[in-house]
Amino acid sequence: MRVAPFPDGPHRKHPLVSNEPALSASLAHAARLLGRAEFDAETLWKKYPPNLKHEGKRRLFEAAGGLNRAPTGPLSIARFAPGTLPPTFAHRPAIRSVEGPYEYATPEAATDEWHVNFANTFLFCAYGDAAFAQDEIQVAEHPVLGSLVEGLKAEQPEGLTPLTVAGDRPTPIAIRGAERWCAIDMDPPRARPFGIYGSRFRTAKPEALREAVTRLDGSYRTNLLAMEAPMGSGRYSKEQIQFILETAWTGFSGVRQESTAGRHVTIHTGHWGTGAYGGDRVLMALLQLIAARLAGIDTLVYHSIDGDGLDAFAEAAAIERRLPDGITPQGAIGDAWNRGFTWGASDGH
Repeated sequence: MRVAPFPDGPHRKHPLVSNEPALSASLAHAARLLGRAEFDAETLWKKYPPNLKHEGKRRLFEAAGGLNRAPTGPLSIARFAPGTLPPTFAHRPAIRSVEGPYEYATPEAATDEWHVNFANTFLFCAYGDAAFAQDEIQVAEHPVLGSLVEGLKAEQPEGLTPLTVAGDRPTPIAIRGAERWCAIDMDPPRARPFGIYGSRFRTAKPEALREAVTRLDGSYRTNLLAMEAPMGSGRYSKEQIQFILETAWTGFSGVRQESTAGRHVTIHTGHWGTGAYGGDRVLMALLQLIAARLAGIDTLVYHSIDGDGLDAFAEAAAIERRLPDGITPQGAIGDAWNRGFTWGASDGH
């Protein structure tokens, strides 16, 4: 792993909810809360076990402990819609660029850490199928997320429809306290040289899948932010750029609200929307940097898998640092549009 520092750097009652805080009053220039609930993880698990249709997913699940294990403790979820963007963004978070995937390290003292889930419109829609990209990997490592989405579909708590986009607005979902049961190696020895990521998962041998799983003791808990990026082609329009910025800002503002008051808030993200959706790496990084500033995030950790990704993030960070003082969000959107960013092609995963 290589790390490079950058300078400047009202709910309806339902049986699974253990407590239901009232909706908070709307905050000026903050994402709007649609719904929030807290579940007992073990109750959720027993009532709605994960629905794993694909044999490979079942193999990973069994290697991590399967139904012989049960998650414990509270599991909370909140869903947000865009509010009013701040007029300016003087705040600048600390930024770290990291070569390598999420490691889910133990957070530093007085810090709440969040990891972005590169979601589909339908929350965790392919977690039980053959798909195996970033979204599905996170659910495989945190199996209680499968129970969560099954419970949401069955119980339908108010405001918590498992959609990360509704109509023409983003509705990111923040999940706090998911037990991480295992770490999955994308390149286990018996699957080399191609590994098991993406479409290769479909043909991975059972012994390679078992080899890929390192079981964890369940003391590891992760906070996730599920948000979907858009798809497109040709040159990005201003409307597309604004939608992406509003999506990231809504999600980041939401986790800022869901974090414990007074604690340092760190978000881990990466090249969101640039794989299967073909988004531009520089633009998607740039808009997440701007969103972190607008949301008042303390630290943004950006994960790249390869050198090209590190270079794309460095370019985005340089553009963001050169934005003039006092620029408005609309000004930043216009600046990005003037640079002529274009959509790329899907990577097939």
